[in-house]
Amino acid sequence: MGRSQLMKPEFDKDMVYLVQIPRAGCIPSLSPFCLKLETWLRMAGIRYQNIDNKLTNNSSKGQIPFVELNGRELNDTNFIIGELTQYFSRESMEMHLNTEQAANLHSYLRMTEESLRWVVVVERSKNGEIFITDQVGMGRQLSCPKKFFLRIIGIRFLKRGLKGSVQKQGYGRFSEDELNAVAKSDLKALDGFLGKKRFFFGDRPTRLDASVFGVVGELLYAPSSKDTIQKFIQLECPNLSGFMERVKVDFWPDWEEILKTGAMNTAYNDSLQQDRGYSNPALQDTTTKL
Repeated sequence: MGRSQLMKPEFDKDMVYLVQIPRAGCIPSLSPFCLKLETWLRMAGIRYQNIDNKLTNNSSKGQIPFVELNGRELNDTNFIIGELTQYFSRESMEMHLNTEQAANLHSYLRMTEESLRWVVVVERSKNGEIFITDQVGMGRQLSCPKKFFLRIIGIRFLKRGLKGSVQKQGYGRFSEDELNAVAKSDLKALDGFLGKKRFFFGDRPTRLDASVFGVVGELLYAPSSKDTIQKFIQLECPNLSGFMERVKVDFWPDWEEILKTGAMNTAYNDSLQQDRGYSNPALQDTTTKL
């Protein structure tokens, strides 16, 4: 449901407030776009605070995640990243890309978010119960009445809505083998394009790195009805699986803490400095190149 009021009416100047779903027990967020946006903020070295939407508060456009900055609401992760890039002068994150590289970024971003992401949605339409389990889902963060409602009614409507979406999009009409073939093709393309590079375009992370981490993370770290794709990533995509672990180490040092405690914010948030130049403690060894 859309909203007309700010989640943070009394805000700190230049603090980014990231509104997203509660933490889960297997991955910081069961939403690929929430994970993408938070990862990008960490890559960009932009100080932010998370706000739990309690599975209730969406943006004025009905979207999640969204951001509030200086009393303004920003929607859609790609538009959010564009606005924050300009406001906090993070252009250097992608300024080094030539025309061909910029075109590749656009194309692989679209493949990741408009093809591979739908594989995640199809899986969740079958395995939506993951959202409210205590061990791997968000169950620990939910009140007893809300968890009861979701278990009895909410998950049924969620799965029905997701099934309707994937049917309209098309991937929901595929057989299991056909869907796996699509996923494997996308994953091998990402693995081949990444190669032995640290990030997709060298030593500097871009929007693509954050997006891939968000979408592939849901396939690799979250339980699924079958582990076919998870095993494929681990065994057949060595470049991509190595990239996923590097991003975890570089930008999610609090990963295990978040999974254990469900904390929306940790000390890592405070380590990010709100300056107007590209700075991130995780990339100090490459700052001379940035």
